Amino acid sequence: DEIASLELLGWILRDQGRLDESLAAILRAAELAPESVSVRNNLALTFLERGNVDDAMEALRRSLEQDDERADTHHYIGRCLTACGDSEEAVRYFRQALAINPRLVVVWENLARAKKFDGNDRAEISHLETLAGAEGMTDPMNTTIYYALGKMEDDCRNYDRAFEHYRMANMIRSRSVNIDIDAHVASVTRKIEVFDPVLFEDKSNVGSGSDIP
Repeated sequence: DEIASLELLGWILRDQGRLDESLAAILRAAELAPESVSVRNNLALTFLERGNVDDAMEALRRSLEQDDERADTHHYIGRCLTACGDSEEAVRYFRQALAINPRLVVVWENLARAKKFDGNDRAEISHLETLAGAEGMTDPMNTTIYYALGKMEDDCRNYDRAFEHYRMANMIRSRSVNIDIDAHVASVTRKIEVFDPVLFEDKSNVGSGSDIP
């Protein structure tokens, strides 16, 4: 329907960095569905990306009053609080989001960034470890999980474990890198062979001697 189409358009435009157009699309959706928590949260996210944190928080407070069991509402409030520098309160909202839906890996990522972990958080870290490679977890999701675990273990000074998590994240991420290594190496090698010291010496009198670019 029109509302869903406008919401989707807002998401796509926001992902492309076209925030003014994203805002216009979602505001139109909000006019058509003023009581929709989904539309309002989408609007809040665009406000947040534009740097309008107060507007984002106002929208999210209305969403929370209407339905306090939506993980995305708590997550976005946590992001707003992080943007305001209130990491302690942000952590509380991230954890509330995870209590509602513990498989939202992006929330784990933001929780890892917002908090310095220590030995008292071992149960939380262990729980996240159980999600890595679990059924339904895609490569991008597992990559996010391992990066978050790496940061947590680094905070705890378990450096060997941290590096292992980072290694796993990088290994999984490399699967989606579309690059022909042999062709890349051949290209770089060819450039080194062509642009050698002899060439630069031969062309030393070519060009401008000015230091101004």
